[in-house]
Amino acid sequence: MPFKPGEMPVKTRSMLRDSIGSVSSLSLPVASTATRHCVTRKERHNAQLAAVVAASDDAIISLGTDFVVQSWNAGAQRMFGYGEAEAIGHRLTELIIPEVDKDESAAILATVLNGQTVLKELLRRHRDGHLVPVEINTSPIRGRSGRVIGTSVIYRDISERRRAKETRRALADSEARFRVTFENAPVGIVNVAPDGRFLRVNEAACRLFGYSADELTTKPYLDIIHPDDLAASVARLEEIRLGIDCYDATDKRFLHKDGTIVWARGTVSCVRKSDGSIDYLVGVVEDITARKRAEEDLRKSEERFRSSVLLSPLPTLLYDDREQILALSQSWLQGSSYSAEELRRVEDWTARAYGERSSEVLEYIRRIISTEPQAQLAEMTIRTKDGRERLWTFACSALGTQSDGRRLFLCVAQ
Repeated sequence: MPFKPGEMPVKTRSMLRDSIGSVSSLSLPVASTATRHCVTRKERHNAQLAAVVAASDDAIISLGTDFVVQSWNAGAQRMFGYGEAEAIGHRLTELIIPEVDKDESAAILATVLNGQTVLKELLRRHRDGHLVPVEINTSPIRGRSGRVIGTSVIYRDISERRRAKETRRALADSEARFRVTFENAPVGIVNVAPDGRFLRVNEAACRLFGYSADELTTKPYLDIIHPDDLAASVARLEEIRLGIDCYDATDKRFLHKDGTIVWARGTVSCVRKSDGSIDYLVGVVEDITARKRAEEDLRKSEERFRSSVLLSPLPTLLYDDREQILALSQSWLQGSSYSAEELRRVEDWTARAYGERSSEVLEYIRRIISTEPQAQLAEMTIRTKDGRERLWTFACSALGTQSDGRRLFLCVAQ
């Protein structure tokens, strides 16, 4: 009679008797060849599954409905530090669940016991106390009747993923900060290709040069440099290409789009590739046009003042805190008979005009330089170049500081 699918085929049990009625043989049930092959395949499948679980880098754990560990693979031992014998029979909360996560862990167990699967990222505690970032995939284990009899938990260590994510986030934050800094910097910032083309410019650079960003990125950097400063700029770029990095600020003139000259103080450095070749240049330029104009106005004012000293009807001498004579009026030279070439420094004057009292008068002038009094009046006899003695009354006072930082002093005689 043919067998139905899933039934175990057997031989019927029967006894064979001989001619006098004694049992001569006994037939017993024997499993069919197909059944034996089915059992072998199932055993092989289970063995393969066990080998996969044992070799997995993931922590694969089975729990009873009471959250007690029933199985613990080698991946779990590597990830959390507990051996199989140490883990089995203990509640998972005693082993790897941080105190702050126990309520969440209980909620996850309840969800799985209700037949649902949970997939999320969280932290679990290693035996030594440090926290391991993991991805948990937990699902119910069902018995033959379909009832949930336990929980399968797979933990995947995502430490590297977290670090990579944090690195990407930090890089994105850094790039965002750089973009904000670049675009909103109060000074001009430009990136220039090794061949001299503008690659990127910020808003301050556009305002300084008068061009839009699109216009500048179609122009070579050297095109907007004043012709008188072009040679020095070319030489500086060549130094950078040769690896001579220098971060000293230099003042140079640029040509504005409207044709006017703008002054800027700038530094140029380079960003190099891993092979040492130049990737791009970074230029930082600060508009100093207003300062340069003020310096020029001051210089012209000083020149006018010196001219007024030269034409003063009273003998007038202008000197600085370095004891250099900056200007002498014609009336001073005529009254003393000395030439301007003979009176380069204060000491030249005192040595010629005061003879034996030269040191005393020089010390008196140095006190004026050091103390900067409002005004000092003194009556002294001078000796002219032709040997005559003349009585002069001197009024000496501090004038202020020159554009180059030197302090100025004025002496008027009559």
